[in-house]
Amino acid sequence: MKRKITFFVAFFVALTFQVKSQQLDLGMSFIPAAGTVNFDMKNFEVSTTLLAHINFSTAKRYHALAYNFNGSVTTFHGWMYKDNQDVYLCLAKNIKDKEGYLGIGWEHTISNGGFSPSAFIEVGTNYAFSETYLSIGIFAPLNHTVWKKKPKE
Repeated sequence: MKRKITFFVAFFVALTFQVKSQQLDLGMSFIPAAGTVNFDMKNFEVSTTLLAHINFSTAKRYHALAYNFNGSVTTFHGWMYKDNQDVYLCLAKNIKDKEGYLGIGWEHTISNGGFSPSAFIEVGTNYAFSETYLSIGIFAPLNHTVWKKKPKE
Protein backbone atom coordinates (compact mmCIF):
# COMPACT_ATOMS: atom_id res chain seq x y z
CA MET A 1 0.00 0.00 0.00
CA LYS A 2 1.48 3.28 -1.10
CA ARG A 3 0.57 6.53 0.60
CA LYS A 4 1.58 9.93 -0.60
CA ILE A 5 0.61 13.21 0.99
CA THR A 6 1.97 16.34 -0.63
CA PHE A 7 1.70 19.88 0.70
CA PHE A 8 2.75 22.92 -1.23
CA VAL A 9 2.12 26.63 -1.21
CA ALA A 10 1.43 28.38 -4.49
CA PHE A 11 0.83 31.96 -5.52
CA PHE A 12 -2.20 32.66 -7.68
CA VAL A 13 -3.23 35.73 -9.64
CA ALA A 14 -6.87 36.01 -10.71
CA LEU A 15 -8.15 38.58 -13.17
CA THR A 16 -11.93 38.92 -13.20
CA PHE A 17 -14.21 40.85 -15.53
CA GLN A 18 -17.73 41.57 -14.28
CA VAL A 19 -20.40 43.05 -16.55
CA LYS A 20 -23.24 44.50 -14.49
CA SER A 21 -25.63 47.45 -14.84
CA GLN A 22 -23.87 48.80 -17.95
CA GLN A 23 -20.63 48.90 -16.01
CA LEU A 24 -17.50 46.90 -16.70
CA ASP A 25 -15.81 46.13 -13.42
CA LEU A 26 -12.19 45.07 -13.68
CA GLY A 27 -10.49 43.70 -10.60
CA MET A 28 -7.29 41.85 -9.92
CA SER A 29 -7.11 39.50 -6.96
CA PHE A 30 -3.94 38.19 -5.42
CA ILE A 31 -4.36 34.86 -3.65
CA PRO A 32 -1.52 34.75 -1.15
CA ALA A 33 -1.52 31.01 -0.49
CA ALA A 34 -3.25 27.79 -1.43
CA GLY A 35 -2.83 24.33 0.00
CA THR A 36 -3.20 21.13 -1.96
CA VAL A 37 -3.32 17.65 -0.45
CA ASN A 38 -2.81 14.52 -2.56
CA PHE A 39 -3.45 11.09 -1.06
CA ASP A 40 -2.71 8.02 -3.15
CA MET A 41 -3.78 4.52 -2.04
CA LYS A 42 -4.00 1.75 -4.65
CA ASN A 43 -4.26 4.25 -7.52
CA PHE A 44 -6.91 6.29 -5.72
CA GLU A 45 -6.13 9.98 -5.56
CA VAL A 46 -7.98 12.79 -3.84
CA SER A 47 -7.02 16.38 -4.54
CA THR A 48 -8.46 19.36 -2.75
CA THR A 49 -7.64 23.05 -2.72
CA LEU A 50 -8.88 25.83 -0.48
CA LEU A 51 -8.40 29.40 -1.68
CA ALA A 52 -9.06 32.72 -0.05
CA HIS A 53 -8.24 36.08 -1.55
CA ILE A 54 -8.89 39.79 -1.14
CA ASN A 55 -9.09 42.27 -3.98
CA PHE A 56 -7.16 45.51 -3.51
CA SER A 57 -9.22 48.41 -4.83
CA THR A 58 -9.87 52.00 -3.83
CA ALA A 59 -13.51 51.79 -4.92
CA LYS A 60 -14.58 48.72 -2.97
CA ARG A 61 -13.53 45.99 -0.58
CA TYR A 62 -13.71 42.47 -1.92
CA HIS A 63 -13.77 39.14 -0.14
CA ALA A 64 -13.90 35.74 -1.80
CA LEU A 65 -13.67 32.10 -0.86
CA ALA A 66 -13.14 29.34 -3.43
CA TYR A 67 -13.16 25.60 -2.86
CA ASN A 68 -11.88 23.16 -5.49
CA PHE A 69 -12.46 19.40 -5.35
CA ASN A 70 -11.51 17.16 -8.28
CA GLY A 71 -12.03 19.82 -10.95
CA SER A 72 -15.24 21.33 -9.57
CA VAL A 73 -15.12 24.85 -8.21
CA THR A 74 -17.46 26.49 -5.72
CA THR A 75 -16.94 30.20 -5.07
CA PHE A 76 -18.61 32.62 -2.70
CA HIS A 77 -17.94 36.29 -3.33
CA GLY A 78 -18.87 39.37 -1.33
CA TRP A 79 -18.54 42.91 -2.63
CA MET A 80 -18.85 45.97 -0.44
CA TYR A 81 -19.16 49.22 -2.38
CA LYS A 82 -19.55 52.68 -0.90
CA ASP A 83 -23.37 52.63 -0.99
CA ASN A 84 -24.31 49.00 -1.49
CA GLN A 85 -23.34 45.39 -0.92
CA ASP A 86 -23.25 42.54 -3.39
CA VAL A 87 -22.80 38.83 -2.77
CA TYR A 88 -22.92 35.89 -5.14
CA LEU A 89 -22.47 32.14 -5.13
CA CYS A 90 -21.07 30.35 -8.17
CA LEU A 91 -20.82 26.62 -8.89
CA ALA A 92 -18.41 25.92 -11.74
CA LYS A 93 -16.95 22.90 -13.49
CA ASN A 94 -13.65 22.83 -15.35
CA ILE A 95 -14.18 22.22 -19.07
CA LYS A 96 -10.66 20.86 -19.43
CA ASP A 97 -7.98 20.69 -16.79
CA LYS A 98 -6.45 24.17 -16.37
CA GLU A 99 -7.98 25.34 -19.66
CA GLY A 100 -11.41 26.70 -18.82
CA TYR A 101 -14.50 26.57 -16.67
CA LEU A 102 -18.26 27.05 -16.94
CA GLY A 103 -20.33 28.10 -13.95
CA ILE A 104 -23.84 29.08 -12.93
CA GLY A 105 -24.69 31.10 -9.85
CA TRP A 106 -26.94 33.50 -7.98
CA GLU A 107 -26.27 37.13 -7.16
CA HIS A 108 -27.95 39.25 -4.49
CA THR A 109 -27.41 43.00 -4.41
CA ILE A 110 -28.50 45.31 -1.59
CA SER A 111 -28.61 48.91 -2.78
CA ASN A 112 -30.31 52.08 -1.60
CA GLY A 113 -32.77 50.29 0.67
CA GLY A 114 -33.79 47.73 -1.98
CA PHE A 115 -32.42 44.49 -3.30
CA SER A 116 -31.82 42.91 -6.69
CA PRO A 117 -31.52 39.12 -7.09
CA SER A 118 -30.21 37.74 -10.36
CA ALA A 119 -29.10 34.38 -11.75
CA PHE A 120 -25.98 34.38 -13.90
CA ILE A 121 -23.62 32.25 -15.90
CA GLU A 122 -19.86 32.63 -15.92
CA VAL A 123 -17.43 31.34 -18.52
CA GLY A 124 -13.71 31.62 -18.10
CA THR A 125 -10.34 30.33 -19.05
CA ASN A 126 -7.34 29.40 -16.93
CA TYR A 127 -3.68 29.69 -17.81
CA ALA A 128 -1.02 27.93 -15.77
CA PHE A 129 2.58 29.04 -15.52
CA SER A 130 4.41 26.64 -13.22
CA GLU A 131 2.50 27.16 -9.94
CA THR A 132 0.91 30.48 -10.95
CA TYR A 133 -2.59 30.58 -12.39
CA LEU A 134 -4.24 33.36 -14.40
CA SER A 135 -8.03 33.16 -14.64
CA ILE A 136 -10.13 35.39 -16.89
CA GLY A 137 -13.92 35.11 -16.68
CA ILE A 138 -16.97 36.86 -18.14
CA PHE A 139 -19.93 37.34 -15.78
CA ALA A 140 -23.32 37.52 -17.60
CA PRO A 141 -26.62 37.97 -15.68
CA LEU A 142 -29.50 35.78 -16.92
CA ASN A 143 -32.19 38.10 -15.59
CA HIS A 144 -32.39 41.39 -13.72
CA THR A 145 -35.24 42.35 -11.43
CA VAL A 146 -35.24 45.06 -8.80
CA TRP A 147 -37.45 45.40 -5.75
CA LYS A 148 -37.32 48.63 -3.79
CA LYS A 149 -38.59 49.33 -0.33
CA LYS A 150 -41.59 51.60 -0.07
CA PRO A 151 -40.68 55.03 1.31
CA LYS A 152 -41.64 55.64 4.92
CA GLU A 153 -44.57 57.95 5.40
